[in-house]
Amino acid sequence: MSWYFRLLLILLINSPAPATAQAGDQTVIVSNLDKKKGNVYIGWYNNEKTYMDANYAVFKKIVAVKDKDEVSVIFPNVDPGVYAIVVFLDENENGELDKNFLGIPKEDYGFSNNIIPATRSATFKEASFTLNGKPGTIFIKVK
Repeated sequence: MSWYFRLLLILLINSPAPATAQAGDQTVIVSNLDKKKGNVYIGWYNNEKTYMDANYAVFKKIVAVKDKDEVSVIFPNVDPGVYAIVVFLDENENGELDKNFLGIPKEDYGFSNNIIPATRSATFKEASFTLNGKPGTIFIKVK
């Protein structure tokens, strides 16, 4: 074996492995709760096709909010990637976002990026954001 190949082999053996993206804790702060009662439902989605289908949320939590203006919820070890978050305040604790006969929500809701279109839900593209594995905070104001 020539000296060149020996040197190359030594360098390959002793070089560090390529860095891989690591998971980081993410804190979601939901504000504008106006000291109402009930539960805040938080769902994370990583796919446009399953966006807003609670059965396909990659992370979800339910947090009691009685008499609070905001809540802070930690999601540990979230992998890097593209996500969109949907939040709603279930004031009557029936487990769903209540709507009127026109389909307009009667309970407060919000999306990541604080997108609140006037006549529809935010799309995955509008609400999506990219995580790089570093710990972070996402602020969502319900309406």
